[in-house]
Amino acid sequence: MKLFPGTPLRRMIAGTIAAVVATLVILPTTVRAKAPTIPNTPAGQVLAEFLDVVASGDAGRARAFLASRYTEEALATRPIENRLEGWQNLMEALAQPKLLELTMTPGRPGLVIESGVTGEVFQVVIHQETETPYKIMGVLMQPTIPGKPEIPEGPLSDVTRADLINRLIDKLVADDRFSGAVMVAKDGKSLYERAAGMASKSYEAPNRIDTKFCLGSMNKMFTSLAIARLVQDGKVSYQDKVGRHLPDFANADVRDKVTIHHLLTHTSGLGSYFDDPEYATGWTTMRHVSDYLSAVAGEKLEFEPGARMSYSNSGFIVLGLIIEKISGMDYYDFVRANVFQPAGMTDSDSYENDQVVPNLATGYTIHSDHGAPDSKTRRANFYEHSARGTPAGGGYSTAPDLLKFERALRNGSIVSKALVDTVTTVRVVMGPGVGYGYGFGDFRRGGEGYYGHNGGAPGMSADFRVYDDLGYTVIVLSNYDGVAGSVADFIDELIMPPPPPPSSPPRKP
Repeated sequence: MKLFPGTPLRRMIAGTIAAVVATLVILPTTVRAKAPTIPNTPAGQVLAEFLDVVASGDAGRARAFLASRYTEEALATRPIENRLEGWQNLMEALAQPKLLELTMTPGRPGLVIESGVTGEVFQVVIHQETETPYKIMGVLMQPTIPGKPEIPEGPLSDVTRADLINRLIDKLVADDRFSGAVMVAKDGKSLYERAAGMASKSYEAPNRIDTKFCLGSMNKMFTSLAIARLVQDGKVSYQDKVGRHLPDFANADVRDKVTIHHLLTHTSGLGSYFDDPEYATGWTTMRHVSDYLSAVAGEKLEFEPGARMSYSNSGFIVLGLIIEKISGMDYYDFVRANVFQPAGMTDSDSYENDQVVPNLATGYTIHSDHGAPDSKTRRANFYEHSARGTPAGGGYSTAPDLLKFERALRNGSIVSKALVDTVTTVRVVMGPGVGYGYGFGDFRRGGEGYYGHNGGAPGMSADFRVYDDLGYTVIVLSNYDGVAGSVADFIDELIMPPPPPPSSPPRKP
């Protein structure tokens, strides 16, 4: 699945956090009832039209659908042009859609859809009015698993939760949809651990709970905390312009208009360096943050800083350059010394692809080279990502190390608890209960939820969630495409209270 418009899969470190698709955000929920025929009712007709537009892949039809089927309030909050990027991603992800399951819940109908091109399965929830004309307030999409274990009603014991997770993992492994490690903890103590699949298919080396997995864009949390450490030391402010610390940065608009706040919230107007021709021809030699300087500095801003949010890997490269300039240290050394070491994360780093690293998982993707779909054969992803992780993503960690990271966030070992609150507080509202802070996403339902980040690219998927009020931590790491979020969402259902009954906001007269 391509998450960045125009970005080849082989060059992508995707942050599948809601910011990636702008108007399509992640909502933990499950579609259980099967009803493959959409009812011929006014509400059903909106869903049928939605599927027709998605199947067409036509941006013009998507624009017309937005204009006619979305509420005035939704379009006032995020205009049509700002939503089209998300719709382009949705239509690509759901190419040749096949409806597998349907739930006609008033106000929140849900569809489970399989892509006829890639074979990937997604859950789509439509936030819809509950009365005529049944207009749409938002569309939410996430990878999912058809036929998940049924969750019994009422309170669940830890034993029941573990059994349900095991049943899910068993199904995924049997279907060759999961390979990786899962950990669920409460108040810092592990309640559930399981590893499955192969770290190396060539050598038949199994995954372990402490196997090192690629994190994708989860690394953005580490870059955010590196900046927070400099803020704590009084060396930088979130409102500083880029030019204050990089006075020679070639792009004057970035230098003079973009702040660190903009970079951390994906509101700078910068895009992703994967699209740059210099990266396309020289990615194998890019081993240092400075190697990306000319590629990023050559980008033109897509919009005025602060005008809107558009997921940006290039923005985090600029943050890495700022960290190096202020600290006088290599970015990787600074993160190692100021994030990993205080947290006790001894098995985390941004390794080079040709570096010999014990107990490191090889990624396996259903996509062939250059992103062409091939859902029948998995291949190693050696040529599908950067030569080394960057401040935007692509480093490695383990489930035990990420649990240490969660403990360090809670106890203030990396930066003060006040600064942890600062980086995890929503700065950009992206949808009902969904927002983005400084390198952290925040997901709330009825006041409860989690903060964290996820990542995805060919041959890897990862999800890290801290339920700060409930005390839980959920860690899912995989060396397969697009599955970690689905596993984490299922676990979310096991530990979160059920959602409140749907309701429609008042409409303007």
